[in-house]
Amino acid sequence: MPYILKNPSNSEIKRAIELNWCEFFKSWSKLDIEGNEYEKNDEFFKFMSGVPYFRLNGVIDAQIQPKIAQETVKEVVSSFRERSLPFIWILGPSSSPDNLREYILNNELIFIIKPPGMAFNLNNLTEEKKEVPGLEIIKVDDVRTMEAYIDVGLTGLEWDKDTTWDFLKEVATSFYLKNDPKHSAFLAYYKGKPVAISKAFYGAGVVGMYRVATLEGARGKGIGTAISLTPLYEAKEKGYEIATLVSTEMGFNVYKRIGFDVYCDFEIFGWSPDSNEVFSVLIH
Repeated sequence: MPYILKNPSNSEIKRAIELNWCEFFKSWSKLDIEGNEYEKNDEFFKFMSGVPYFRLNGVIDAQIQPKIAQETVKEVVSSFRERSLPFIWILGPSSSPDNLREYILNNELIFIIKPPGMAFNLNNLTEEKKEVPGLEIIKVDDVRTMEAYIDVGLTGLEWDKDTTWDFLKEVATSFYLKNDPKHSAFLAYYKGKPVAISKAFYGAGVVGMYRVATLEGARGKGIGTAISLTPLYEAKEKGYEIATLVSTEMGFNVYKRIGFDVYCDFEIFGWSPDSNEVFSVLIH
């Protein structure tokens, strides 16, 4: 039986938001894919896909002793620079020391965004599944739906398809075609065309909602809300009590309408060997 967080305090929820995100990165960082590697120690979790795309390389859950923080940050940043890998560094509510942000900026990373960590008690999930004419939502479980899921995600989330497609296909194959119980992916068809996605990741006793995207031409029809609710209903059926996510500006009002509340904030920094690279808004 998986561990499920029950009747949590606000501080437990805040930590679960952070841990679920960290475990999500770990889940694909540990896959046996060429070039994929990670480092986990008492100070941080570092993931390196080997793909030269900043969303697929980074550092999270850093809790570094103050006396070694400056040198540790320098060494970690150097490990990416030596391989010319663009990457992100995510600071969360438990990140330490307090001046870790200063050390990161001193190593030529730039501040990108400060997204809120949100959570929702699934016992309050009373909103009924609204019928959107022409909409069908299915679970990703074969090659056809998996490839459509990746394509919609890369388009809707504005990822670089040429750079990331092969790597993400290997990740998705491990998660959805091999029935990994921690991962569920959902694909929405509108009038027969794939237009929206969402996914659930079960970890740290909660369900994390990730990769929520709706193609531009399908927005404003209730599809975004419907695809966002789908992982929540699955998690509630599995007995989970808390759903978490890290919100983008675009999705924030949708999540507030569902019932998500803000519990913490994250800060995301980035570095790239290409000084002209644009760090677009990160999608959770």
